[in-house]
Amino acid sequence: MRIGFVLGEFPRISETFVLSQITGLLERGHEVAVYAGQPGPRGPVHPDVGRYRLLERTLYWPELSGRGLARLRLRLAFLRRGGLGRRGLALRG
Repeated sequence: MRIGFVLGEFPRISETFVLSQITGLLERGHEVAVYAGQPGPRGPVHPDVGRYRLLERTLYWPELSGRGLARLRLRLAFLRRGGLGRRGLALRG
């Protein structure tokens, strides 16, 4: 399954629960992408960020353009309107 995390900042040393969700999904064989508004604060990062090469899976909003940005906006609008239901939302590229 392809799963996307939409975050304001990534990585953040204080948000270990998000990191645990991402790494747990990767360990279960899922494809995970991270969409973030900006990089987290400079300084130490959790070792799992490097171990799982999470920065390579991260796209920051200013880097998104064209179709990629349009798809992300559409998915976010879908989520804001409660579009998850029981099936969840698969992010397809």
